[in-house]
Amino acid sequence: MKVKKGYLMLEVCISMGTMFIIISIIYWIFFSSLSIYKRINSSVEIQQQGIEIQGHVEKELCDGIEIISVKTRENNIINSRDFDITDVISIKYKPINRDAGLGLDELYLNTRSNKIFIKRRNAASGYEIGDYLDNIYISKKKDGKIVNIELKLSKNTQKYFNKFTMYQNQKM
Repeated sequence: MKVKKGYLMLEVCISMGTMFIIISIIYWIFFSSLSIYKRINSSVEIQQQGIEIQGHVEKELCDGIEIISVKTRENNIINSRDFDITDVISIKYKPINRDAGLGLDELYLNTRSNKIFIKRRNAASGYEIGDYLDNIYISKKKDGKIVNIELKLSKNTQKYFNKFTMYQNQKM
């Protein structure tokens, strides 16, 4: 009979090492896949939010609506018809066929919760139209007839920028 001194122990160590490597690879693949899934999900969600917010903003500020003033992050109010790109937290506007005496509607950004709201006339609060919005940039050109808006959204380190332009076809 042959004597196998230590071969069984060596086989066990090699088997355990191989199993450890295989389990480590499976663990790494699982958590990498989970991380990639979260990034893709965040990216898709903020893109959808950006498109949804753009739709609401375009609907609110469509043809015939006059933007009266914007409020910057530094709490400065800009009433001019033309201004360069500015980071704003509030856009006050007068819808078509409504006197300013009835009150102005407002799009405003809650900077603490990164949500955008529409506030009607003299209502105490508004309703939410989007999440994950960090900044709103707006500029007006050609006597207020061209309005450029940029939205900056972010979620879980994913960032999304949405730029669009609206053309006013009425005399302001």
